[in-house]
Amino acid sequence: MGAFYRQGETLMVDYTPVADLEGGSIVAIGSLQAVIHSDCVTGTVTAASFPNGNAVYEITKATPANEFAVGDLVHGNAGNTAALSSAANSGGGDDRLGVCVKASSASDTTVWAVLDSGI
Repeated sequence: MGAFYRQGETLMVDYTPVADLEGGSIVAIGSLQAVIHSDCVTGTVTAASFPNGNAVYEITKATPANEFAVGDLVHGNAGNTAALSSAANSGGGDDRLGVCVKASSASDTTVWAVLDSGI
């Protein structure tokens, strides 16, 4: 559903998924989170991007009820391969993935974000 949207500076790595994934899914690589560039199948090497710079991604939301305004933090939830709003992440435990650049209402299934871990 989600995918790489706008070319920008990214830190790309090869990633071999253990399950089929849609572009825009979030995955854990070690202690970091990355976004998958395009749909991929189990066992096939694909491109993943770490938060770094100014590339914009359309990322699948954990649930459509997660709403985002421009400037809101987007948290990665690698366990669910999806994005959470700060409100949904109130218990903590999910890492900052980026910042919302296009408002996303409860009826939207994705959020557009600049990947920026805030490190």
